[in-house]
Amino acid sequence: MLAFLQSFETLIHVGFVATALAFLVRDILWLRLLATLSYSLFCIVAVTLADGPAWHLVLWYLTFITINLGHAAYLLYERTLVKLTAAERRVRDIAFPSLDPVPVKRLLRSGKWIDFAQTECLTRQSKISEYLYLIAEGEASVRVGEQEVARLVAGRFVGEIGFLARRPATATAIATAADEQQACRCLAWKAEKLRHRLARDPAMKSVMYAALGADLAAKIADQNVKVTRPFAVASTVSQHVGDQPANVGKVPGGR
Repeated sequence: MLAFLQSFETLIHVGFVATALAFLVRDILWLRLLATLSYSLFCIVAVTLADGPAWHLVLWYLTFITINLGHAAYLLYERTLVKLTAAERRVRDIAFPSLDPVPVKRLLRSGKWIDFAQTECLTRQSKISEYLYLIAEGEASVRVGEQEVARLVAGRFVGEIGFLARRPATATAIATAADEQQACRCLAWKAEKLRHRLARDPAMKSVMYAALGADLAAKIADQNVKVTRPFAVASTVSQHVGDQPANVGKVPGGR
């Protein structure tokens, strides 16, 4: 056993174990670190062979070590050194609260801030929106024709139909709030550029579609409440009116 532990075969076995663990972990940073460990062990074995160093193997191992260390350093930089601004933290908290913060950070940095004045349109009915908006401050009134059908608050997306389905907007979204100086502040992404960006970044794509799914579910739930509320009120009134005849003609205290 002692001879086994002192042999270079031990380094090879440990290196392969580290490689296996690298394929099992879900965190890409740990994958890079474990891969670096395994290639480092293989490099030591290649340098100290009994027949002399295998420099061609050493060169390849050092190349892989450099690639993995570089990527690990970039991931650490993303996770620890790049800080979100106060506005970005607010957007993350209201729209991406439980999602991976690293791709969320990349997603937020890929957009741009746009301030809309009172009554300015974000999207127009029957026209495809060029942008996907996320409301950070203020509100937006959603109107079909001249009738308001919904009101979107901070944390809601605007223009998702154009982004997801490439179809014209079914309603007009108009910036509206009590503050006339800055009615609505949005984080905006150019729809076509965002599609290409998400196609190259699966983690960011997962974050965006998870947020859009939650947003659409909330909008459907809000709409269902609006649709069913008149029926609930009508049912209550009907029951109340139905109970009235039972009390008509009765004298208080009578039998």
